Amino acid sequence: MPDPRALIRAAALAALGAGGAAAQDCTPRLAVVEAGSESLRATFTAPCAPYAAVTVTHGPLKFGEQTGRDGDLRLDLPALPAGGRLTVSLAGTLTRADLPMPAKPVPDLAAVIWPDALPPDGPGARVAESGLGSGLWSGPGSGHAAAPRRLGFPGERPQVDVLPAGATSLDLPITPDTCGQEVTAQVVTGTQTRDLRVTLPACDGPTGALRIPLAP
Repeated sequence: MPDPRALIRAAALAALGAGGAAAQDCTPRLAVVEAGSESLRATFTAPCAPYAAVTVTHGPLKFGEQTGRDGDLRLDLPALPAGGRLTVSLAGTLTRADLPMPAKPVPDLAAVIWPDALPPDGPGARVAESGLGSGLWSGPGSGHAAAPRRLGFPGERPQVDVLPAGATSLDLPITPDTCGQEVTAQVVTGTQTRDLRVTLPACDGPTGALRIPLAP
């Protein structure tokens, strides 16, 4: 027959453990610090929300992310010329942090917001088999494309491509997998955001890339 005192001790330890879990602080927290002359590092912690989908709003940019095993998320973000505020939305709860003002002037932001998560070879993922390189943008006099910087957890939406300073145009790949597709996005240049909706050339035409100027 079990020792009644052992049962009482086990029940007491279980109660203490449950009380400790219940007392855990689940409040989400967000901090942003400078990480270079043109970069910021954001740390979001939500101890009671591991592997949770969140939406990050950074100035005009918005993208989907996911917390890690401990409910944390670390992001390297471009600095914004006028500072501003970073917001992380988790299950309807908004956590905000003010952005530090850059110590030195930083380039205007150039980016593309893709409202739907992108397939590996879909429009915006890369310039595939286009002869222009392996990126998305073209700079003045560059003669080639360069890789953008992707923000967003794979499979979450929206996704963002931050374009390098000096980008002037966006190249959308025309391949057997993308031809004829309608592409919807938002193009951010400086403080301006405009909608982009184009249909890629039909599949009976040549492959390559459709070049879209960033400026309206």
